[in-house]
Parts: sequence; C-alpha cells; structure tokens
Amino acid sequence: MAKLITVFGATGTQGGSLVKALLKDSSFKVRGITRNVESEKAKALIQEGVEMVKASTEDVASLEQAMAGSYGVFAMTNYWELMDQAKEVEMGKNIVDVAKKVGVEHFVFSGLQSVKKAIEKACPHFDGKAEVEEYMFASGLSATSVRYAAFMENIFTQLAPQKVGDGQYVWNIPMGNKDFDMVYTSRAGLAVTGIFKNPAEYIGKSVGLSGDRKTVSQYCEILNTHVAPATVTPTQMTAEEFAKLPFPGADDLGVMFEFLQTSHPSYSVEDTKKLDPQTIDFEAFVKANKEKILAVMK
Repeated sequence: MAKLITVFGATGTQGGSLVKALLKDSSFKVRGITRNVESEKAKALIQEGVEMVKASTEDVASLEQAMAGSYGVFAMTNYWELMDQAKEVEMGKNIVDVAKKVGVEHFVFSGLQSVKKAIEKACPHFDGKAEVEEYMFASGLSATSVRYAAFMENIFTQLAPQKVGDGQYVWNIPMGNKDFDMVYTSRAGLAVTGIFKNPAEYIGKSVGLSGDRKTVSQYCEILNTHVAPATVTPTQMTAEEFAKLPFPGADDLGVMFEFLQTSHPSYSVEDTKKLDPQTIDFEAFVKANKEKILAVMK
C-alpha cells in the first residue's frame, strides 16, 4: 500500500520539487498543505492527483487534520516571509508537536545549522531553523533534517548579477576564494524522496544537500562560457561590507556569508549524489536555464 506523505509548502520551490518527485514513485501518495487551495498552483496539483488541504502553522487544529494518517511529513518554515525568528520557531514547533501527536513515522524538516553557536554572531534565518531542528530531534520524533545549500534559482531573483557597465556584471556573493555550495532546489525533491525511501539510514541524521561546490570565480567562469558576450566577475566586497548594504536582511545575509567561509558548514555533494545520482551541478543548471538567466541580466 502506498504511504501518505504530507508536504508543507507544496506550491513553493522546496515542497513543489518534492511533490513532483513523489508523484513519480508508486510507493507514495501525496497530500499538499497550502494556505490557499483555490490558487492556480494548488488547482494544478489537484489535477495531478495531489490531495490539497488548507492549514496554517498558527492553527494547531488545522495541523492535526492536515497531518492525520500521514506516514511521513515534509515540513518547512519561511523566515523571509515573517522576518521574525521567534515566530518562525513557534510555527516550526507547532508542526513538530502535532506530528508527534498524530503518530507520524518519518518527519523530515528543512533545517539549517546554528550560526550563533558556530561563530557567536546572530543569523536569524539560520538560527530559527536550527532551534526547530534541535527541538525536533529532542522530541523523540523519528526525524531527519535536510539542510539546503544556497539555491541556484536565486540567480533569477535576489542573487542576480548586477550590471556595472555595458555587458559587464558583478555577482555579489562575498565568499572571497572560499568554496560556496549551491543546490538546484527544483530537483532536490528527488533526494528528499530518497530519504523517505530509506528511513533506517536517515532517521536521526542531518543531510546537507548540495549539487556543486566551487569558488564564486569558478561559477563566474561557467556563466561567462554560456552567457557570452556578457562578462560576470565576483564581487570584491567582504561579508562584513555586504552586511552594511541598505536593504532589509542584509545584515543577516552578511553574517551567513561569514559563516559559510568557515569550516562549519555541513553540505555534501557526495551525500546528495548518493540520494540522487543525477544531481544537477551549476554548469548543467546554467545550460538548462540560459535564456532565463540572460533575461534577468538585461
């Protein structure tokens, strides 16, 4: 009998990728959680055979109904929607508590490491997820944490190269000469599906998902090969200088980049390939999305 996996954020990037992967595997049936079952994305998933359920992480009763009967749950929280670490932690803990109450057998949370504990600097969008992750493992749930590296897709939005001249761009990822892990989130659902298929191997563990690990200069070389005649160069900014940029969350991201330059991050291309042997690296991502990348660089 197919096992029911309930997916939070089913209409988003992380959850949507997992839904897509689960639908291709007859071992599972899929329930998607969304705040708006009337959205076009939700309706499209219903057409594909997903049971879509309305629930809110602030409404425990709705969570109980949403997770009832689930073998597995994939849960995530979105700091950038809230810009409130305490609120994110509260929502994450609500999901954990309800999952334990209704008897979920394999709970997978999109977590992150504690930057505060690692380098003694606050990084709310990491630290909140780390607190939920710690609470989850202490709760007694049979659980796994998946820690996504930087999304390759962010090149379409907040990490788009910035134009500085005719055909000249700077990529503002302040990593110096340190390696930077990236993952093609739209495909990462295949790796998460692998975790659900192998509970004995992954319950109680944290898995760092990464499709590629290179310096920003090396990533720029790949871009320049495929987006010519445009030229992309890495920023000369430090993480500390990035933190002072005048936009909400810059300080948070600056500390994140500082943390990512240390020996603490635990992403693994090898572990990700074990779960998904065809894991997409950055060059394959660029080739597949060349026109979209060029469009944001106009």
